[in-house]
Amino acid sequence: MGTLACGKPGVAPGLDQYTCDGGPCAAPGVIRGQVVYDGPARGDAILLLFDIRALPPPEGNGTGAVAVARVKESALFQRTGDAGAGPFSAPFTFTQVPSGRSYRIRAFIDATREFVPVFDYAQQPRAGDPAGTSGDIAVAPAQTVSGIEVALTQTVRYDPPSFELAGGSRTLDQDMDQPYRLKLRIVRLSVQGARFDGAHFALELDRDAQGNRRSTFNDGLDDVFPRVFLRQIAGLDQAIVPCRTISTPVLPALVNLAPDAPPIVQDSIDVLVEPLAFHAADLSPLPRIPAGKYQVVVVQRSGQMWTVPNDLGDEANAATPYYAPSQGESIAFASGAPLPNSVSGTVVWVGDPSIKSGNIVVQAYFDDPYDPPPPVGAASPVRVQIIPAAAVIPDAQGFRASYRIGGLPQGTYLVQALDDVDGNFSTLSLLRTPTRGDLVGAIVEPSTARPAAIAVSGDVTGEDVSLALRLPGDPPAFEVDGAGAVQMPADQVTPLRFALRARPLSFPAGKAAAPRFAVQLVRNSGGAAVDTDHDGLPDVWPRVFLVRLDPSDPSGLTQYVSPDLHTTRRQMIPAAVDPTPFLPALQPQPGGNAPPVLTDKLSIVVRPALFDAGTPGAPPQRLPSLQPGTYRIVLVAQTGQAWQVPNEAGSAALDPAVVCPESALTCNPATVQTQSQSGAFRVGLPSHPAYTGAIAGSLTANAGSIASAYVFAYAASAQPPFGAPLSADFHLGTEFQGGKVSYTLPNLPSGDYLVTAVVDTRGDFAPAAPVFAMAPGAGSLVAAPVTVTVGASVVSEDLLASAPMPSRPSFQLAAASAGADVDLAFNGGSLATMQIQIAAVLSAKVAAVHPDTSAGLALACGANGRPTTASVSIELIKLLSDATGLAPELDAQGKATVLSGFLDSTEFASVSCTPGSLYPASGLLTIGIPTVASAKVDLLDPRVAPIAVPLAAGRYALSVTSAAGQTWRIPNQLQPALLDPAALIATPAAAQIVLRTQQAAVNVMP
Repeated sequence: MGTLACGKPGVAPGLDQYTCDGGPCAAPGVIRGQVVYDGPARGDAILLLFDIRALPPPEGNGTGAVAVARVKESALFQRTGDAGAGPFSAPFTFTQVPSGRSYRIRAFIDATREFVPVFDYAQQPRAGDPAGTSGDIAVAPAQTVSGIEVALTQTVRYDPPSFELAGGSRTLDQDMDQPYRLKLRIVRLSVQGARFDGAHFALELDRDAQGNRRSTFNDGLDDVFPRVFLRQIAGLDQAIVPCRTISTPVLPALVNLAPDAPPIVQDSIDVLVEPLAFHAADLSPLPRIPAGKYQVVVVQRSGQMWTVPNDLGDEANAATPYYAPSQGESIAFASGAPLPNSVSGTVVWVGDPSIKSGNIVVQAYFDDPYDPPPPVGAASPVRVQIIPAAAVIPDAQGFRASYRIGGLPQGTYLVQALDDVDGNFSTLSLLRTPTRGDLVGAIVEPSTARPAAIAVSGDVTGEDVSLALRLPGDPPAFEVDGAGAVQMPADQVTPLRFALRARPLSFPAGKAAAPRFAVQLVRNSGGAAVDTDHDGLPDVWPRVFLVRLDPSDPSGLTQYVSPDLHTTRRQMIPAAVDPTPFLPALQPQPGGNAPPVLTDKLSIVVRPALFDAGTPGAPPQRLPSLQPGTYRIVLVAQTGQAWQVPNEAGSAALDPAVVCPESALTCNPATVQTQSQSGAFRVGLPSHPAYTGAIAGSLTANAGSIASAYVFAYAASAQPPFGAPLSADFHLGTEFQGGKVSYTLPNLPSGDYLVTAVVDTRGDFAPAAPVFAMAPGAGSLVAAPVTVTVGASVVSEDLLASAPMPSRPSFQLAAASAGADVDLAFNGGSLATMQIQIAAVLSAKVAAVHPDTSAGLALACGANGRPTTASVSIELIKLLSDATGLAPELDAQGKATVLSGFLDSTEFASVSCTPGSLYPASGLLTIGIPTVASAKVDLLDPRVAPIAVPLAAGRYALSVTSAAGQTWRIPNQLQPALLDPAALIATPAAAQIVLRTQQAAVNVMP
């Protein structure tokens, strides 16, 4: 930190010696010696005398010389007759040297003849100048030290790092509580005396005395050259604000840089302005950053430096050749009274007393139900306090530290804290998460142990934060699984899936050596599973967020900035981890809730909608359409640990020189293969030109409670359950007014459509999960399908969802043993029979939200008061030869082999029912399959007539559609083979038995 306290070099051969600390000074001394050089460069020799207590880099951190001396070229190179022959030498003298101290001399030859002591930018060596240094020189009172030799044996590699401010605000808040990013960019000035064609930022690790990497701020960032700080330009007590150079883009090369190798040159760097200040005189901390203007100071390891503003930016010189406007900019800390509200207390760790505290980060979040903090959401804190490790007080039970977060707007807050035990937490998105071994906690309600909402008005005291958990695992580092980009078009209608895979990451070193995903149900205060995103499936950790990025940043690190508002906006596409592969393992078990399932792979379900969540305290507002562009993938674990891609470790954010090709089998140690960390979710251009055709109207539902509603438009040639909708609309129950809501199905080409609607009264209709989507649960309302012809304009069609769904027609094959396939042998005959057992498959063993307690196959009740078996559709569909049995085998015309079946009507001969109602068949039911029913069928378009074909042997799925339109098919997605392997192991035996029934298929044997 010593570099922060020193000013620019003096320009006189000695310093005032009249007073020292208020009294007479000891008699000054004199230093005499000679400067020696053997080489072709010519020019005056410039000698700078430094107090060893404030040496410049690399030995120290100083930037100002005690005195400057000049040896004329004519004196040093006086042997003109043998030009080029050396060595050359000449004497120098420093007089009036303050005594009682030790000194060191640095010297260089001003080969460019540009050294001008009266200009701050022209007081240092330039590229190609020979340079050297002396040993330590002790000066006693009145002593003349002679015989000092300064040999110029080195050559300066670069010009001074002339730069300009290229990014970030020029005005900062003096009460800033988190580091702020600035961008500095090398500028080749065209002014007289300052044309630095060889100017670069020379990046090198700033190692400790033993040669080890270090992080002075324990913030996960290496100490590097150039050092950067802000220096107050005017003030009674000049202040210094430290900065951190972000070296991540070239860190692999820096770490592997040989001791004598040239530094890594860059023409732009990002720096973090730290939220603290020091007295310039003695580096003692200041309670607040003083308001005023500040100079940006950059110091290279060579001792060369540059400041902005400097003399070149003086507007008084605007009409001269010595003016450059970019060199007159400054950073201002705006003055202002801090907001008077605060929360304070003590951060406490009671546990292993051998754990040594790192910096403690205390964070205050708005208690916003629409934008919660981790682990439920991904909100950013309103204010932060960083308690340095030195301020933490250990005791016999652990340790404690006082905290106070001030400057809070009046409101209600959630306060969290983390102890960065391993010293790698920083404001970079890559490092802004606790890691293995860190301690985390919050202010909690004693009765529930859940985060407490703290009303803050004025100074709220006595709110203690308990560090209750030491994190057992790494952050959930990941990569997008599979080749190519994950992308959906901007006119996508149906949910899209992609996979994430846990990815160990050693850059930065040790960041996430063994990441796993811990999947667990999100529960409310009563312990029940919840569905806060209204996708019909229970919420689980990790939480997933797709956040829109700004197209101007090719590295993918900048959040979207509205071109109209010129502000950062949080626009998100709803996404979630598909819980279905984990649900049976997460249901409550004897002794309490099941532990989380640790896995290496997640399936992510993305809904095609875009929301603006940038207004605090307000629900996200749905935007008219998806917007093409790149979206950050954010994963938040139950522990609050987070990971996002793209991040600063990704290849797009690194210097190309440190990126190893993705196809390479081996890599240079100075390079990394981190292309996976530049992956992203992308929304592409629409898949077709916008159509003007649309269907619009109202959806009416006479229901006391509505969770959500869906309206779908299917092409008449691609109907459900196998067809996908061409347009869809979604509404929350809160949008219904008087039992009615308006809907629109836009962007439809001309043609015939089947329009359907589901009003979910239960909260478990899940379009992304076929077993839920194909058979809405009991009590949900559906609208009768309507055929609509669309041209080039909007067609009006009102829908009425009045038919309540009966119980789901879930079943299992009656003769299946432990999930084995069932043989259906015709033995050359014309008919074969089999039986199914109606059973509640989506029971509490499997489903977390509104489990089924019963099942039934709904038959229409005829005018004769008897169930009509023909009202039920039964099909055996020939499958591809894959293990799951989810895909039908299609011929070249896209048709499947289907055997149509029927229910045995004799089983209902004695059953009576109310005409016009639905009769729920249950128990064991017999199905007949005639050989003459074998046909090639278009599964998408029922208007296409089947074509009879001979009976074909093979493995078939059984699909049963009730009179209410609910379809159940096995094999289905509940089969054990589709569960996460770790979840399957953790699934109770009783649940596994149920799931195995859903893997069975029918083996047709002619």
